[in-house]
Amino acid sequence: MDRAKTPRLEILSGWKEIANYLGRGVRTVQRYERELALPVRRSAGKSTGSVIAIKAELDGWVSARPIRNSFVLSEQKYDNLAQLAEFRRGVVELHRLRIESAELRRELRDSISLLKSNIGFALAKDTPKNDKAILKPPYALADVLTFDKKKSKAS
Repeated sequence: MDRAKTPRLEILSGWKEIANYLGRGVRTVQRYERELALPVRRSAGKSTGSVIAIKAELDGWVSARPIRNSFVLSEQKYDNLAQLAEFRRGVVELHRLRIESAELRRELRDSISLLKSNIGFALAKDTPKNDKAILKPPYALADVLTFDKKKSKAS
């Protein structure tokens, strides 16, 4: 997404800036936070002290509250259609990638199966006739090597 088209996050720091932005006094804004859930943020784990607020969240809070008629805020237009179109393009791309990865997994399984059968065929071909009884379908392949931490530390 183009950075020039996305709205810039505007942050207000402190009660005075928040109060000035809302056109109210500091104590009134603090009361709004306590009683009306004004969206302000504090440092993690602190219930008092300095606060910050995001202008877009405050605008949304004002427009959703019954007291919104007493506030006059500048209206910012966001291009939701462009963001929605970008989201849809992303969903289409994810769907395409999901189908492509499923096809690649199928091809990998087929390749592994072919490799196993070729290894088994090569083992059967190189085994003397009297040892073929030992090989049972699917042909006995090499033992799996395991990693033992105790043995590696001792050496």
